[in-house]
Amino acid sequence: MKRLQLHETHSNSAKMGEFAGWQTPIWYSSISDEHLAVRNKVGIFDISHMGEFYFEGEGALEFLETLAASNVSKLQKGDSVYTVILNKKGAIKDEAVIYNFGDRYGMVCDAVAYEKLDNWFHEMAEELGSQVKIRNMTEDMVLLAIQGPESYDLFKNTYGKDLSGAKRFTAQDWDYNGRKVIISVSGYTREKGFELLFEEDGNNPELAHEFWAKLTGAGAVPCGLGARNTLRIECGFTLYEDETYEKDIPDSEVDEITPLEVGFSWMVDWEKNFVGKEALVKLKESGPRKKLFCLEMTEAGIPRGHYEVLQDGNNIGIVTSGTISPLTKKGIALALLDPGTSGEVEIKIRNNIRKAKIVSPPFYDKEKYGAGRKEGK
Repeated sequence: MKRLQLHETHSNSAKMGEFAGWQTPIWYSSISDEHLAVRNKVGIFDISHMGEFYFEGEGALEFLETLAASNVSKLQKGDSVYTVILNKKGAIKDEAVIYNFGDRYGMVCDAVAYEKLDNWFHEMAEELGSQVKIRNMTEDMVLLAIQGPESYDLFKNTYGKDLSGAKRFTAQDWDYNGRKVIISVSGYTREKGFELLFEEDGNNPELAHEFWAKLTGAGAVPCGLGARNTLRIECGFTLYEDETYEKDIPDSEVDEITPLEVGFSWMVDWEKNFVGKEALVKLKESGPRKKLFCLEMTEAGIPRGHYEVLQDGNNIGIVTSGTISPLTKKGIALALLDPGTSGEVEIKIRNNIRKAKIVSPPFYDKEKYGAGRKEGK
């Protein structure tokens, strides 16, 4: 099992567990406490298990334009885009963020997919005859995510760095005492926040350790993957291998799951050519077989992945992710259901049938929580 570069720091204070082949912090105090810290103050996550790539040299932009469904060529230096990488039959190989760093392009992807993507990128580079240089930086990077309504204030008070004017999905190089730190204004929580990327020697991650110690000492609450998962479900955000994946269905022109099932059509630049476009065009004409919905329990019960969803006694799909919201105390879920579904549904929780309703994300009052909260709420 792989270990994070800050493993010793986390293992001394966190409940550790396995995720995607990495030993990672699951929680430090409790999932609920850490979740609420991010919603109300500020939390810090070590997300170094995620995959990181650099694309450099001749053909880097053209290569990414071909592999990503979004328009990469429009990115100016410092811009980034949330996109999907598809297989040739339109299914999602992974969700990813692509950065234009000026002298190179970067990508952050899911931990469960980075080895598969590494192979895919090299296979496609050979097939396309691309001269792009692909560097898998996963084991040479440390990523820290600082999230919550007080995140900018804490960072400014601690380091004197003001991020209040930075736009979401932008990145900047920051010279910190002669060492480069990449600051990416993004996150997985719908809260105000940012991520710090460090290129570190795996045997001596001193700078990342310094930031973790200083930020937690200043009040950032250490958070594990448990809270990261409940926060993203509460937002209605997808996770690879739960909501998005590729099945590689034999004898089918269109694979599952494509961007059309999970509401990612907005990511797709239909004006350009990219791997998987032909299959998506066919599916766009016929319509997706399933659609992603957000469900909120109206009866007691905790929905979990793979639970059956019913309407009028008929199976209409399955829960893909579910939990109890630490904020609302209600059961919430994401589910792939028949496209025309509306109103009330039922979830089969073990041997019990429990009622739920379809709602629009996020699963909380947007005037009180999230980056768009109103002052005084």
